[in-house]
Amino acid sequence: MFYGDGRGRIPDSDIRELKEVVWVGLNCSLDLLPANAWDYVNRYSYHTHTVAINQEGWFENMEYAHRPDWEQHDRSFRAWIPVLKGGSEDGKDLWYMNRLLNSRRVVPNPQDKWIIPNPLRDSIIADLRLAETVVAGIVSKAPFFGRIPKPQPFYYDSLHNARETQKEACVLLASAVRCMLEHLGFIFWRTSTDDDWSKDQTHYIIRAVGDFNLGRFGKRGVLLHLVRDWKEMNIPVLLKNEVPVLYPWTLHERVDLRFACLAPSVLAAYQERRRVIGDSDFTDFVTTSDSFLAVNRYSLFLDDPVEPINTERRNVVIPRKSPKVIKDFPHWTVRPVTNKKWVAYYRNHFQFKIMDGVTIFWRFRPLPDEESGSADATPRPSKEFDDEDRIEAIDRIREVYKGGYAPRPGQVFDKETGKELRKPFRGNDCFIQFHEHMSSKIPSAPSRFSSGPGEKAPLRSRPPSSRARSASPEPNSSRMIPPRPRSPTQIPVTGAISAPNRVRLEAWVNHAKGLVLKEAYRAIPEGYYWDELLMNNAYLVLPTTEARVKLRVVACVKGLTDVRELLNEVLLRGIFHRLAIPLRVMDLFAERELSMAERVLGKSIYEVGAEPDPPLEYGRGGPTFATAYHVRLRRVLGLPHARGLVARGGICSWLVWAYEPRLVDAYMSGPSIQTTRFVRGWSDTETESPAYIWADEVSEREIDGLLGHVLDPSGNVDRWVWPPDSLLREFCNRYDGEMSAVVDNILQVVLKEVNNKDTLKARSRTQWYQFFRKGNRAAGSPGSELAQLPAADRDARYEDEEERMDRLFADRWEKLPVLDVKLPGRIE
Repeated sequence: MFYGDGRGRIPDSDIRELKEVVWVGLNCSLDLLPANAWDYVNRYSYHTHTVAINQEGWFENMEYAHRPDWEQHDRSFRAWIPVLKGGSEDGKDLWYMNRLLNSRRVVPNPQDKWIIPNPLRDSIIADLRLAETVVAGIVSKAPFFGRIPKPQPFYYDSLHNARETQKEACVLLASAVRCMLEHLGFIFWRTSTDDDWSKDQTHYIIRAVGDFNLGRFGKRGVLLHLVRDWKEMNIPVLLKNEVPVLYPWTLHERVDLRFACLAPSVLAAYQERRRVIGDSDFTDFVTTSDSFLAVNRYSLFLDDPVEPINTERRNVVIPRKSPKVIKDFPHWTVRPVTNKKWVAYYRNHFQFKIMDGVTIFWRFRPLPDEESGSADATPRPSKEFDDEDRIEAIDRIREVYKGGYAPRPGQVFDKETGKELRKPFRGNDCFIQFHEHMSSKIPSAPSRFSSGPGEKAPLRSRPPSSRARSASPEPNSSRMIPPRPRSPTQIPVTGAISAPNRVRLEAWVNHAKGLVLKEAYRAIPEGYYWDELLMNNAYLVLPTTEARVKLRVVACVKGLTDVRELLNEVLLRGIFHRLAIPLRVMDLFAERELSMAERVLGKSIYEVGAEPDPPLEYGRGGPTFATAYHVRLRRVLGLPHARGLVARGGICSWLVWAYEPRLVDAYMSGPSIQTTRFVRGWSDTETESPAYIWADEVSEREIDGLLGHVLDPSGNVDRWVWPPDSLLREFCNRYDGEMSAVVDNILQVVLKEVNNKDTLKARSRTQWYQFFRKGNRAAGSPGSELAQLPAADRDARYEDEEERMDRLFADRWEKLPVLDVKLPGRIE
């Protein structure tokens, strides 16, 4: 099915190739596209370390107050942020619409500090309070909006505080503009998508909305990643309301037929037809082209055809007291039926089934005798009902409820019951909210990437994910391997230690505690937790002596009693390890049925004889090389087995935390399709006593691409955009195999260079030595004594400690089932 604009025709499109990526703009020109949009496609680059602010207070990269930004599950109303219409001056004098010249609106006070003067400050406070009141009034009259995030209120007291510099004052003013625009975007969205929004509203709220006069403005627009966002995006509503829609067209979209209606070739063909013969109904256009028949296979929202199920309803009695829910779309979860009067209506129009005492209606399965014969329109009952009576069209249903019932990225719901089969990637909850970071001196919510002093969140495991190929949430018991007798919630802990052994243990800890940092410099983000299925079946592999020593020392120094705490320390400190699963349980970890794009990409990557990516070429360096490296960086981090970089530790895991922290969450959920479907990666089959276990593995060629390893034009000197672990150990006297806050600060300097194409450089061995020489002399914590030793001496020290460990502990943590790891260990 093709999409139509507000006039029912296929919208105008702009198609261009920009920076080696094909982009499509609907309802707009691609001139709206931010210059570095593709660099932020996953939005994880919005971490606080990478936010750069110019002198006017605006973000240098992806300023969402000015131009379209990527769709966010909990901020979809930002697409409706008002902007000045092209060529129109109406509204330009408003303080929140004049967004560029903040430096002219802040002034110095007699104390040589910078303030927002009156009457501008009073206008800001008055308008913000009015906008917040309107949003609160709209939400209070729309109960179904309870699960939809709303704009955050502004911290008004900050407007009265003077700032040390002009830039800080501009940052404060810009944050107020963003907050105001978010509230107006929410109001614009709500009033545009529901003609009955004013029902039961107070005259004060209705008058306030009229005073804002949002109809004179255009909309900011949104960037869509079709593969990621299609299960919740609502293109029909966006196009009908003239919201600019922009999206990239890559291999992922090209090989998936569900996106055929959005293909640049199809849109270009229609543009040509329109140019030659003028406007025509797009349904006529479809019937004249056999090549577009595949488009009609999918629904308005790109869902696959749903096979009806046999549900006998003539004599089915729906229990009066049983819960009633409705599933609006195949990939959504269920929502409660809030009005009992709708039960009879749903029964006569949609298929339903009673499962486990719950009556489930399927809106996407209309009854065959229904005159409409489609789920794209919901007929209106003759009686007047309450909230749901306002929602007639399926696109309005989708718009109202997507915030509460559509899946988040990575989340999967059962198509029949709506039960959660897979947890979402919680990295989305860790994006910074820009208005909370307007200034280091303005109070803001604590980052979820760090814990407050003394705080320790309760440790828990994620529920076992259903990865079976069947749609049923219950796995086939005949195929399951019997679980071990111990649950990860009851990890065995070493019992009481005798007094002599305790003395021996304390003596060893005092001797070895200098080998590790006392505390990790970062914390596991909220919502990241270990999958129980992984904990029940995984083997812990520590390939190096250093890893075995460090991990045992950490367990003793911190007094860990839960193996998940131990694994958290592994991730946070960047210690090389592997979590491998036996071949016999591979099917339990298999993902859902792979899409066509995943099968094509998987075959091209993992098939025997597949050609690896060619090495990077340095050439003359500069922006050309920078662009090539950024493309390779995205390529490596986008590989299915990229989560294996987390296990590599060191600089590899640091880059994961800096660019794609969602890979940490993916790693904690289990191996990728490299292991589960294609049985590639690392295996112990060639060792002396194999356990036939497998784990994701990133090749050396891929790591070279990640680190930007190249040869200079002479072909004799190696260069790296990022220092490999070997150079870090040799030249940085603050790095001894563990990432620390000091090393992080040093690498942040490199990160700032790499993110700017004009400053990105590949350094030779000599240049990295000079770079770290400055860092070694910089102020900070003293260098590690162990890090300053030659490599041979460090290795000897770890070997000596492992010998002491072997004399003290009766167990070795080497290729051991996770559930058999006892903390701190059995002492002989």
